[in-house]
Amino acid sequence: MAPTVIIVPVPEAEPAVDLLRRANTPDGAEGMPAHVTLIYPFTEDSQLVADRIAEVRAVLEQFSAFEFVLSEVRRFDNLPNESYVWLAPTPGWPFVQMVEELASAFREYPPFGGAFATVIPHLTIAASTDADLLDRVANQAAAALPIKARAETACIMQRVGGRWRLAAEFLLATS
Repeated sequence: MAPTVIIVPVPEAEPAVDLLRRANTPDGAEGMPAHVTLIYPFTEDSQLVADRIAEVRAVLEQFSAFEFVLSEVRRFDNLPNESYVWLAPTPGWPFVQMVEELASAFREYPPFGGAFATVIPHLTIAASTDADLLDRVANQAAAALPIKARAETACIMQRVGGRWRLAAEFLLATS
């Protein structure tokens, strides 16, 4: 059994960060697209049945598609054993609202396993203990900013045979 994850894919970021993510994040190496995570870990893949997918759809269909910009490179240092380079979406509040609604509907799956008190929307591009590597990745990513994007879908991704694959996709409402 493997956990699943609920994400908002960010295809507009792929040209700038795909190679960085594949080289410097485990999920990128396993085929996960550039994304902002909403809930991880989510339900075990064996529990990902039609009813559970419908429950997620019911939460997410209340949200409208929205524009955002990835315009800043930031870092999480030493969490818990690695540091992370990530891109900050602006505005971040629509992602926070989605996370809060999903966490309320699925109390058994708090964001990031309940490890953090505050939800900080982010698109991770590197994870490492090598500070020099993270600096190089941050500089390379900064050169590609800003990235204008539109959140139009959310997805449940599941790991199958060491690769991430799409399990369900939900269109956000058009405004």
